[in-house]
Amino acid sequence: MIYDTLTLAECKRHMKRTSKQIEATTDKELIKVYTDSLRKLDYRKSILIQTDIIFTDKNIVVIYGGSQTEKTALAKEIASTFKNVAVIDAKSIHRDYKMYWQEVNKNTDVILIDGVINEHYKSLVNMCFSSTIMVNKQSQKPFEMPTPKVIITLTDPINEIICPSVRRRVMFLNF
Repeated sequence: MIYDTLTLAECKRHMKRTSKQIEATTDKELIKVYTDSLRKLDYRKSILIQTDIIFTDKNIVVIYGGSQTEKTALAKEIASTFKNVAVIDAKSIHRDYKMYWQEVNKNTDVILIDGVINEHYKSLVNMCFSSTIMVNKQSQKPFEMPTPKVIITLTDPINEIICPSVRRRVMFLNF
C-alpha cells in the first residue's frame, strides 16, 4: 500500500481517532497522522512476524524504547498469540521476594513482565535463562516447571552495550 496516495476517506476507514488526530485541524494534517499510524501498524505487524520466527530460537524477548512508545501494547499483541499468558507487573517483583511467579500456572505458555526498570532487567533475564523455574504461590505447594517464553518490557531505552552471549539468547526490540 502506498501511504502517500491515501485519501482522507481511506484513512478514516483504517484507523480510530486518537488525541493527535483530534488535534489535527486540516485534512492534510489528518491524512499525515493517519498514514503515520498505518506505518506504525505495519511496523508492529512485521515485529510480530519476526517474533514468531525468533521465538523458535530464543525464549526471551526484551522490548525497550522511550516513554509513550506503546511497548506494553506491542508486548500484549505478541502475548495474545499464545494460549495461556501470565502477566506480571514489574512493580510487584522484589529481588528478595520469594514468590516471583505468582501469576504463573503449570500450563503457562508465556510470561509477560511489564514495566521493568533498566537496572533490574539483567537479573530478571538471568533468572529466565534457566531451563526451569520454581513457582512459589502463596498458600500452595511450590512446583518446578519448564521456563516458558518470556516477554519483558523496559521502562527506558537501553543505554549500554549488551553482552554478545546475552544477545545470542535474547531478542531485543527497540520500539
